[in-house]
Amino acid sequence: MKTFVGVAQILVLGFVLSQTTASHGKEVTLYRDEFGIPHVFAPSLESAAYAVGYAQAEDRLEELLKNYSRANGTMAEVFGPAFYRQDVIQRMWRHSEISHDKYKQVSPKMRAVIEAYQEGIKHFMKEHPEQVPAWAQEIHPWDAVALGRYIIWGWPMGEAGADLEKAGIRADEIAYRGSNEILLGPGRTAMKVPIAIQYEELTVSRAYEADFIVRGDIVVEVKATSSLGPLDARQLQTYLRFSGCPLGLLLNFGSLTLVEGIKRIVNNFPEGGTTRKHHLSKRNRRLWIR
Repeated sequence: MKTFVGVAQILVLGFVLSQTTASHGKEVTLYRDEFGIPHVFAPSLESAAYAVGYAQAEDRLEELLKNYSRANGTMAEVFGPAFYRQDVIQRMWRHSEISHDKYKQVSPKMRAVIEAYQEGIKHFMKEHPEQVPAWAQEIHPWDAVALGRYIIWGWPMGEAGADLEKAGIRADEIAYRGSNEILLGPGRTAMKVPIAIQYEELTVSRAYEADFIVRGDIVVEVKATSSLGPLDARQLQTYLRFSGCPLGLLLNFGSLTLVEGIKRIVNNFPEGGTTRKHHLSKRNRRLWIR
């Protein structure tokens, strides 16, 4: 069974426009839905990582490269003295040095995934040199480890900064860190939507409240529990029935894996019918990788 990466692919039906790149043996399919969100089908974790690297470079190459520079403490070398204080902090933590020296201690499987991911980035950069910034540095697998350290170290630093501010001490500005976040387009999404119940002449205008309703027909309920249970599904089924929406998604950020944390529920799905099809963008392609 092919590995599935990407939440929104479960909403997408359609066709694939293929573009063949350098043939290295295994095929991975990168879809773009109508919102431009990438979704990956791949025969292995490594090939999925390759396509994710390609997609991230396609979407935000400069920010990707800057994040590696932030982690390595080299931002000031390119972007000037405004970044030197943060560079000093990262070099004090020795993210780059430790990640390079300890990289061989990372499991072979994880190293293979990291290296495949970066091969996808390099593939895009080679295909599209016009999108590569003039200041772009050479990237290395241990940069990904350094970035992980940079992100993790940011949380205790942020907490320490908050404690200092409570004492009236203004520390250096520390970038915000967030987790378990989702992004929904505000022009297409309503939050905390009331759902009414009507029985004969009696109407309860706010009997229920959905976390999100997307485009007027998809109810999204967000959970943070160890596992989804039957009551969670029944709650969403109730919301679908009274709102008239055809499709519902349960997203559980407490699950161990992404696949376990997603449940799709359809309301009054006609036997033999299909959901509304979303046309995929012409940016879809198939990649050939090692």
